[in-house]
Amino acid sequence: MICLKETRLAEWEIAQIRERYAVFSKESLYRAIQNGEVAGHPAWEDYVVWKNKEAHIARLRQMAECESEYARPRSAQHPVDAGLLEQR
Repeated sequence: MICLKETRLAEWEIAQIRERYAVFSKESLYRAIQNGEVAGHPAWEDYVVWKNKEAHIARLRQMAECESEYARPRSAQHPVDAGLLEQR
């Protein structure tokens, strides 16, 4: 549950950056900075924040997958093992 809240917060923060610069991707923001379409400061900082938020979201999702796998019954985690046990 904490992972879900943190993920939503990070996604919201990315949405704020998208809205601020009217871009859809961090690559678009990067190009806008390089082309001088937006001021380098604070756009560079927002670009770094965006990259870090995406990495944070990926880690949170990975943690959530591990937690959900850990919470499943052993037979649900290892269907091959469960099948072998049933044959005996």
